[in-house]
Amino acid sequence: KWRKKWVTILEKTLPEPMSSLGAGILLGVRGEMPREFYDQLVATGTLHVIAASGFNVMIVAGVLMSLFKRWFSRGVATIVGITGIGVYVGLAGGSASVVRAGIMGSLTLMAYFWGRPTEAKRLLWVAAYGMLLINPLLIADVGWQLSVSATAGLLYLEPKLHKVKVGLGAEYIYPTVAASVATAPIIWWHFGRVAWISPIVNLLILPIVPLIMLLAAVVVGAGSLSMRVGQVIGWILYVPLWWMVRVIEWWGNL
Repeated sequence: KWRKKWVTILEKTLPEPMSSLGAGILLGVRGEMPREFYDQLVATGTLHVIAASGFNVMIVAGVLMSLFKRWFSRGVATIVGITGIGVYVGLAGGSASVVRAGIMGSLTLMAYFWGRPTEAKRLLWVAAYGMLLINPLLIADVGWQLSVSATAGLLYLEPKLHKVKVGLGAEYIYPTVAASVATAPIIWWHFGRVAWISPIVNLLILPIVPLIMLLAAVVVGAGSLSMRVGQVIGWILYVPLWWMVRVIEWWGNL
């Protein structure tokens, strides 16, 4: 019921297809998304952004961890990361695939806190294999595949990206790029056709996904208390959503 209320808040705050895109990114629901725009998501290989998945879960954890560990202790960053995972799992409706992703991500963050990064990597594969022993059919589950690959990207690839100095926003860019690269083969395999434009479009839109998730959560929270306040904040959310829609529409019409 509350998810429907939040979707309604986004629909009253933003025009289409921005409202349904925001609802998809935050809550994993399509809403009243126009068919033409949905087809453009498929054509550009970006349909995964509106599916609550392990990718979204680990983006939340990765960005929060990266931001907070710069200014606070590793313990504080870990707590914030796990809390962020829990909040997103709740927002996304607690589906089985998202809960599994949340558990895997939380265990990995805990291992990183209590031990060395190598132990976090080891626990990732122990958790993955353990889940397969319980349910071998998970090997074909796209949510599980995205969870494992996104977590692996944060553990293996992100540290290497720190060698590339990008200046302002590094804590935001590194985990997003790491998870995006690690999940790219799975995304291209499962979501729509494999088009040459997919890597380009994903590179242009994925860095702003965490920002959209955060702003959309603020909008639905504020809108639950005062629709007027939610609409005011919604104009801020409109900007990154407008950019994402225009990129997808332009490339999708090629």
